[in-house]
Amino acid sequence: MIRSLRIKVTTTGGAAVATGNATSRHIDGRLLAVVLYPHASLPATSDTTVTLRNPNNDADVETLATFTNLNAITKRYPRKEVDDGAGTSLAAANKTNVFTEFALSGQVKVAVAQADALTDAVTVDIIYDGEEIG
Repeated sequence: MIRSLRIKVTTTGGAAVATGNATSRHIDGRLLAVVLYPHASLPATSDTTVTLRNPNNDADVETLATFTNLNAITKRYPRKEVDDGAGTSLAAANKTNVFTEFALSGQVKVAVAQADALTDAVTVDIIYDGEEIG
């Protein structure tokens, strides 16, 4: 089932150096899209990073999307390169790399840096095919 998970991040700190992060509940599925909705006052220096967290130790496992120096509504369709069990690229015969959706199993974290102190500095929608646990 196609689902949407909204994550809002409030930032604290000084002008152009404020930071903040927020983490979702556990979700399982395939990542289809990431949509960034910045606060109207978010500076153009702001960086937003979306990562998948390990459910066992809260470490970042994989970067799903990055929005660098961006303060405009933006939709991304992140994909990752397919590899074999040893981590070697499965490039097609014509040397074109093969990409697939990210497999999600864990929490999604949104981190913001180089922002101003803002309530709901960014809102990120995670569009995925799967289930939300908890």
